[in-house]
Amino acid sequence: MRRSATIALLCLFVAAPLSAQGEWAAVKALPAGTPVRVNGTADWLEATNDVEIVLRGAGVMPRKQVNRVEVVGIKGNRLKRAAVGVVIGAVAGAALMTANGANEFGAFWGSSIYGGLGGVTGAFTGHSSTHHVIYRR
Repeated sequence: MRRSATIALLCLFVAAPLSAQGEWAAVKALPAGTPVRVNGTADWLEATNDVEIVLRGAGVMPRKQVNRVEVVGIKGNRLKRAAVGVVIGAVAGAALMTANGANEFGAFWGSSIYGGLGGVTGAFTGHSSTHHVIYRR
């Protein structure tokens, strides 16, 4: 069981970077207006074909000059991250207080304190944007 999990994780970490190499078809399939990062420059995609990529701000870039294309996700919602932090903190606080022999009142205060800390942590940490490499030469 442990061996198969190790093999699965190894395949995941090896296959993911290899799948992004040389997949220009994935770049061509992106719709216009998609936020992308090409060779480290963030911009919006206007069009693409077999020989070039057209960006809104940077203009036309020949395919030979493109080394890396990433799709940039929309920035994360701070309220959503805070809500996830509150839930995780509240559950962890209640579990910790109950495991240490606290009654319902102690579990309530534990979940309140840890839930608040989790909400603050979730609101001010985490990734503000996501990006996925779809092409690497």
